[in-house]
Amino acid sequence: MSSYFRKAVRSTGISLLMVTLAAIVSYITRIYLARLLGPEEYGLFYAVFTFVIFFLFIRDLGLDQSLVKFIAAARVRGSKGDIMRYLTTTIAWQLLGTIIMSGVFILGSSYLAVHYFKDSRASIILLLLVIYIFSSIFFRVQKQMFQAFQKMFLYSSVELLKNVLVFLLVIAFLPFVSKVYAPLFAYVLIGPLLTLVYLIPFLKVSPRLTISISQFKETSKEMLAYGIPVLFTSASGAVIGYIDTIILTFFVSLSDVGIYNVVLPTAIIILSIGRSLSSVVFPMSSELWEKRDLRRLYQGLNLIHQYVLIALLPLIIVLFFQSEFIIGALFGQEYQSGALAFQILLLGVMIYILVQSNNSILAGMGKTKAVMKVTMISAAANTILNLLLIPSFGIIGAAFTTTFSYYLSFFMSTKIVYSSLQKKLPLKKWSKILAVAFISFAIAGIVVNPLLTFLFGSGWLTVLLSIMIMCLFCFILSLSFKIFNFAEIKRMGRRVFSKKTQLQN
Repeated sequence: MSSYFRKAVRSTGISLLMVTLAAIVSYITRIYLARLLGPEEYGLFYAVFTFVIFFLFIRDLGLDQSLVKFIAAARVRGSKGDIMRYLTTTIAWQLLGTIIMSGVFILGSSYLAVHYFKDSRASIILLLLVIYIFSSIFFRVQKQMFQAFQKMFLYSSVELLKNVLVFLLVIAFLPFVSKVYAPLFAYVLIGPLLTLVYLIPFLKVSPRLTISISQFKETSKEMLAYGIPVLFTSASGAVIGYIDTIILTFFVSLSDVGIYNVVLPTAIIILSIGRSLSSVVFPMSSELWEKRDLRRLYQGLNLIHQYVLIALLPLIIVLFFQSEFIIGALFGQEYQSGALAFQILLLGVMIYILVQSNNSILAGMGKTKAVMKVTMISAAANTILNLLLIPSFGIIGAAFTTTFSYYLSFFMSTKIVYSSLQKKLPLKKWSKILAVAFISFAIAGIVVNPLLTFLFGSGWLTVLLSIMIMCLFCFILSLSFKIFNFAEIKRMGRRVFSKKTQLQN
């Protein structure tokens, strides 16, 4: 366990750093655009952009994850020829999916602009984003190859570089185009730029850059058999992530859509931690499952469930009680009406990080149908509740629905993954974590937040002091409830930094 644990922690550290920086840059871009455009134009761009992103599962066909899975297995077998077969098949199918999806967008752009987005400019935005859909295929395939070969620095750097270039290109285009079109042209150029930047590393990773159409039909069947459940999972995940914005665009004003697209990214920026964990967990769990090493899989799952929530709890609590100030300070007072929706979303994001790891482990086991089942049920509940609540409650209804779907996903995915590992749910340990969370929220709401606000007012000093104090409280409570202890922390440290332990193949 030590070698895999050390490798996982180090890889997660690299990935976490890159993903966190990428999320920060993306967030800064949103802050810049929100202040520059105002709620209505900001809402227009992200309404169209979300609409396009929502349907990308048609292009991907579940083959992104399938590519990682089969290349990881091919590496274990030492079969270089299979790697190029999988790569060629993935690109061919994704090009076909892109052509179909882009054709629908082009034909329906005028109608959607008038009857759905209610702004004629949406037609131009939609048409030009088709270019981004095509060009993003290639740098995304490069990214998945880096993940499959566990080149985590390269893999996690793609998103960071993309976000940095988008931000710089937005600034570069502003003097020449209308403000709402600046981010559009940035996304149009980003695909070709990233493909060129990562071409040399991609060639070094690839065993042989050739087009392999041998056994194309058989390879397609093999990859799609794994990928189709992932496709349904991706579609359901898109529903959970984007359907609120899709439905909001139809029922509420573009200004409200803009406000929601401020509070939602502010909440889910925390999920970058979950994505970094998942990017490492997936290929490793695939290898461990191939070797039938269930013990290490179980130990890794326990570590994630035990420590992630406790580590994030102080930040979640402070964001919850300082929500109005934070949104106003970052985006402007016209967005502060989204504070309550932000608080509701935070309670869901806190638990969804664990869902990301659960799904990665299940996918690594090859149990994509189980992931599909969980995601589809959650997506169905999300869609129904959004249709029921958004017309009456607007962004508050959307936030509640998203949070509910996160918790539903957690309970289902956790039950399946522990059952797959033939282990019982650690209910006693979870009850302790829940107790720490409840007490910490109570301390922050009754004592810490009112006291600091009284002494220093609403401001960044209060936010900083609140985080420091809540970190201390959560640490003390975790020790008191014996969620973790110093001996365990020392063992973890030795596993990570020991040079004597060699990676087991």
